[in-house]
Amino acid sequence: MHRRPPYGKLTCLAICVTVFSGGTCPVPSIGVVCSNALDASMFGFSLVVPPEFVCTTVIPNSALLLSARYRQASTGFVVSVAVAPSADTTIQSGDGITTEDLGAITNSNNVAFQRTKAVIASLNAFSFVGTTVLPSGNTLGITVAGLSDDPALRTAFDAIVESVQLVP
Repeated sequence: MHRRPPYGKLTCLAICVTVFSGGTCPVPSIGVVCSNALDASMFGFSLVVPPEFVCTTVIPNSALLLSARYRQASTGFVVSVAVAPSADTTIQSGDGITTEDLGAITNSNNVAFQRTKAVIASLNAFSFVGTTVLPSGNTLGITVAGLSDDPALRTAFDAIVESVQLVP
């Protein structure tokens, strides 16, 4: 099992607290204009977030090159899209987090993702996380999180992962 660098846990903790608290953050996005048809071509990819999610704000984080966040009003589900310099992206169980490796998948656009389901039982919080290394060497992470183990979380996650395309 891989160990995450300490800064990775802090970044994950900050993202998890923000995602699960639903708190307001001071900036609309980092490194990109947030939209459901996310054009992140300057980072080498594009993707589509389902229309029932709307852009919301993010916490400034100097470790992230790109950060966009979306919320679904009817369920409270949150989607986070982030790009960071490549690092160990393994999510592991511990500190109240239980993980399940969902294995690798390659979408129809030939983009390979490693997928994990993470559960924070004390918060009754559930998330699906997908990561891929972009041609630039940076890591793209997609998270769909909510406060219930609703199959709709996985459906939204799968749709977003399937939409990712690499762009020159």
